[in-house]
Amino acid sequence: MFSNVITSLLNIFSTHLRSKFKVFKAELPFSIFTTSQNILIIFIAFNISYIINPLFWISMILILINIPYAFVVFTMFKKDFKFNKPNKTFIVEYLKGTKYLMVFTIVSIVTANIGNIVLAYSFDNETLAYLYLVTGYILPTIGMFTASMISLCTPLYSKFLSKGDYTSLKTIVYKTEKYISVLILSIIILIFLIGDKIFLLFLPKYLKSLPILYVLIFYSYLEGINRNYGIVLISGKKQKLSANISIIFMTFRLILFFILIPKTFLYFEMLGLGTFGYAIALIIPMIILTVILRVFDKKLFKLNLQKKLILHAPIALFTIITMAILNNNILENLIHDDVVLIIILVALALPLFIILLFVSKILTRSDIRFFFELLKLSRYKKSMKDEF
Repeated sequence: MFSNVITSLLNIFSTHLRSKFKVFKAELPFSIFTTSQNILIIFIAFNISYIINPLFWISMILILINIPYAFVVFTMFKKDFKFNKPNKTFIVEYLKGTKYLMVFTIVSIVTANIGNIVLAYSFDNETLAYLYLVTGYILPTIGMFTASMISLCTPLYSKFLSKGDYTSLKTIVYKTEKYISVLILSIIILIFLIGDKIFLLFLPKYLKSLPILYVLIFYSYLEGINRNYGIVLISGKKQKLSANISIIFMTFRLILFFILIPKTFLYFEMLGLGTFGYAIALIIPMIILTVILRVFDKKLFKLNLQKKLILHAPIALFTIITMAILNNNILENLIHDDVVLIIILVALALPLFIILLFVSKILTRSDIRFFFELLKLSRYKKSMKDEF
């Protein structure tokens, strides 16, 4: 609990640093301490048979890492946190504008936990464990990439909207949406091609989680490409609209949980689909949300649907089918080492997908130039000197 409180406070300051375009100050401490935390947890996992009460030590790691993290942030970067005397009128108006978002937060927390409770009650804790590997670890890890990418753009959304610069807004929203789509579809390709081999090698006890991952990875894709459009609503001072959409979305998900997951509810026969019911209850509202967000963003901020984005999925599907045929008919007959086979499939599938994106002109030379710019270390050195 104390660890979560510290993390929440640090997130506020990180957001403040990002809003001032202090990216390295916001991200470097987070990366260093999070990596240290994960290394220690992995160490405990590998030595769990020798450690008494491992959950206690994992909890201690979380708080012992967060305390020095907070100390570093508050001491090294205190010059960046200059707070003026609070304006009571402004605070009251701000809280009025965010009350709907607070309601949404409460509803989202309740929804997330109710789904897990219904599943555990209707089936067993083992079933919940198979699901939680996907929803608690794999999908959030993928979500971290998209969240980091969009968090850097969020201050720009507010800046462009305050100036009425819809052209610049379109450019940055479309580019981030395209890159997020390509990134997650690349992960989807790998999951369908080598997911079974990865699980057999590293997670043999969780093979029952793999079919759930095959379904829920599409939820992760929809969530990724939707992030931009939800944040644009908030940046455009449409918090009430954003919260109302999200509350309806979460309520619909909650209803689906009770219909799809349990075998019975209040003496009524339900579908009893278990983990797949949980997955469907996530995906169906997300598909509807995808449409609703784009309708409102088009109406309010002139953000039209990216037509070329529709082509991403067929190209990814073609890549999966092509590589599956190659793997089943040639590679598996020639290569009997699973690790080597995984490396070869990755080395062939991702370049094929990228080449097809360039052939179809979804990716262009400007995207190549953009990525080469990202690889120039001199720019990062200059930015770090300016920030520190």
